[in-house]
Amino acid sequence: MLIARGIDIDAQDSRGKTALHYAVESQCVSLIKTLLKNKVSVEIRDKTDKTVEEIAKHSSNAEVIRLIERAVDKSSRLLPYEDTLVHLETVFDSVDTDGELTNEQKFQIKSQIEALEKSLQRIITQGRGTDMMPIEHKRTLNNKHNELCEEMMPHFLLSPLEKKGVLLADDVTAITGEKSRTLMCVKLLEIIQFRGSNAFPCLIKALDETNQAHVSKLLIS
Repeated sequence: MLIARGIDIDAQDSRGKTALHYAVESQCVSLIKTLLKNKVSVEIRDKTDKTVEEIAKHSSNAEVIRLIERAVDKSSRLLPYEDTLVHLETVFDSVDTDGELTNEQKFQIKSQIEALEKSLQRIITQGRGTDMMPIEHKRTLNNKHNELCEEMMPHFLLSPLEKKGVLLADDVTAITGEKSRTLMCVKLLEIIQFRGSNAFPCLIKALDETNQAHVSKLLIS
């Protein structure tokens, strides 16, 4: 029920433990299966620096060990794709500063990089079963980061973005806990990039709804 309501299943408590940490420790197979089915992370470490894989190794339940080992193996196979995606973002940004390339060559290279990025993103999305923000939207947020932080009024955006399901209650708490408007903007932009394909259009709509159309134009220009 809580998962259906959008609760963050990867949330950590004061000990750094997630629901999966506790499920593995208590050897609750049904809960482990439910969490894994909903794409819980198996890579998070608690404050003692332990992952669920390390905890499972000491389990007396063979089914717990099998479930976690299979999930870790699937997750590790996707890491090279994710590392490559990060590297391609860096390469893309460096193309414009290469003085030996013509504008046409830059356009062709960047187009090829974007096509490869989208392919990698599809593989990662399908493998992890998660919804990712499209590369072009993420790149726009990064390119316009300074301007957004100068112009945006984040406190007006929190309620509409939460109602649209883009932000969780914990996200709102983290953003409002920042000491300045600029830092609130930084935190909001950091969080929103991990809230799926719908986050970018929802941000534009929220900006328009809160009389910040001049800011939304930065994202669609």
